[in-house]
Amino acid sequence: MARSNPSSMSDPVIQGEYVDPTVTTTSGNPPATPTASRTVAARVQMSQSMTFQGPIPPPEILRQYNDIIPDGADRILKMAEAQSAHRIELEAIVIKGDDRRADRGLTTGFTVCVLVLVLSFIIVMYGHDAAGTVLGTLDIASLVGIFVYGRRVKKKELERRDSKNQALVRKKR
Repeated sequence: MARSNPSSMSDPVIQGEYVDPTVTTTSGNPPATPTASRTVAARVQMSQSMTFQGPIPPPEILRQYNDIIPDGADRILKMAEAQSAHRIELEAIVIKGDDRRADRGLTTGFTVCVLVLVLSFIIVMYGHDAAGTVLGTLDIASLVGIFVYGRRVKKKELERRDSKNQALVRKKR
C-alpha cells in the first residue's frame, strides 16, 4: 500500500488545506525563506455533558426550559406526573389481574377436589370400596401436597428476597 502524498492530504480542522508543520508562511504563496511564519486559525468546539436520573431534570435545566419555552418546566412536570399516574394505573391493573387469576385457580381447584370426593363417594356407594377409597385418598393427598408445596415455595421466595435486601443494605454501607 503506497503512502499518500502530504500535499494532497486534507485536514477538516483547517478546511481541507494541508499544512506542513516544518514549514510556515504568512500568505497563501509558498514560503520565500524557511523562517517566515503563517498563522492558521482553527475552530475549536467545546461540548458539555450533563446527566441526571429520573423523569425530572435538575432545577437549573428547568429554568433554562422556561427561558426557551413558555411554561416549559410546568409542561415537563405535568409529563412526569402523567407518566407516574400511568405506571401506577398499569401496576394496579396487573395486581388486580393476578388476584383474579389466583382466585379463579383456587375456585377451580376447590371445585375439582369436591367433584372428585363426590365421585369417590358415589363409587363406594355402588360397591367399589377399594376404587372409591383410593380415589378419595389420592384426592385429599394431592390437596395436602399442593398446600405444603405452596408454602415451601412461598418460604423460599421470602428467604430469597430477604437475602437480596440484606445484600443491598450491606452494599450501601
